[in-house]
Order: sequence, then structure tokens, then C-alpha cells
Amino acid sequence: MPTLTLDLPDNAYSFLRESLRYVLEAEKSLNEEQWKYAILFLVQATELSMKAELHQIDPKLIFNKKGRTITPEECLNRLEANSPQADMAMARKLLETAVDWRNQIVHFKFSFDLD
Repeated sequence: MPTLTLDLPDNAYSFLRESLRYVLEAEKSLNEEQWKYAILFLVQATELSMKAELHQIDPKLIFNKKGRTITPEECLNRLEANSPQADMAMARKLLETAVDWRNQIVHFKFSFDLD
């Protein structure tokens, strides 16, 4: 069996592409459940994109002291620390909202206004 290998940017792009596919499917079929997957995949694409940015600066930056990859929040903190010229206020607010949505979908019940 062949091996599927994706680096961080390719993996992020793959999630983004799938997110957009679910958006189109939700719009075309009016199947509102597809939005759940569009949101999940978009948040994952965002997290992987940020990690890819950090990895370009220094591959060690995407890992914590236990050798696990860092959380989206920690990723944003490290991006901010390594890119002092960047204004991360809006990114931080958007990320917090996105992570909250993902957590609702994955860990609890959720409700989103689709209008």
C-alpha cells in the first residue's frame, strides 16, 4: 500500500481545500450539517498554517517541552513573539472564536446561525 506523506503546508492546504468543498456542498445541497465539517476543517487548516509559519522560523518552535505540538493559542503567542512587527490583535480574536466553535462541535452540542 502506498504511503501518504504531507508536510505542514500541504496538510494545511488539504484541510482548506476540504473545508471549501464542504462549503460548496452545503450551499448546493442545502445540507446544513456540511457546515460543521467546513468549520472543523477550516480551523484545522488555520492551525496547521500557523504551525507551518513557525516551522519556517525554527522547527523546534512548534513543539512544547513534552515533545507534543503546541496549541493554537501557544502557536499564536510564539508567532507574535517571533514577529514583533505583526499586529496579532485581530488574529487572536478570530482564533479564539474559531477554537471555541471547534470545541463546541467536537466536545459538546453546538448551534450556529447560518444566516
